[in-house]
Amino acid sequence: MLQESSTYGSQAQFEQAKLWRLTNLVLGTSAATLAAIAGAAQLASVAGATTTAYLALGAAALGAIATTLGASKRAEEARIAGNGYLGVRNSARRLREIGVPDAQTLAEAREEFDTLCEREDEINKLAPLPSRFAFWRARRNIDKGRTSFEVDQ
Repeated sequence: MLQESSTYGSQAQFEQAKLWRLTNLVLGTSAATLAAIAGAAQLASVAGATTTAYLALGAAALGAIATTLGASKRAEEARIAGNGYLGVRNSARRLREIGVPDAQTLAEAREEFDTLCEREDEINKLAPLPSRFAFWRARRNIDKGRTSFEVDQ
């Protein structure tokens, strides 16, 4: 259960990070391209002042949207959360495969499991909420076996 929920959590966060990176790239390059076109058009006098003003305003608007969204910061937050979930997943897998069979007592195994659950709870509190699209992509990755270990097959 813990391993599965952490797998879904990590994949959803990684997919969300990809979406935020793409958003940042699209907005940033679009703003820069519009600004360059506006500047070149004005310098070359190939467009009227109104056209170049609209292009410049469009570039400024895209820049403002990119700044307001903070896509690069959000991508980093999602990546950090994804790595946190991945760490819990890997620790839970090791506990299941190695730790529990070798544990001296059931109480020791239970204590380690409780510690992992607390780690996951902390990540849940801090992790940004992934979009439905990110979760759908995560589920698709998991269903296609892209997140499983070869030894588990």
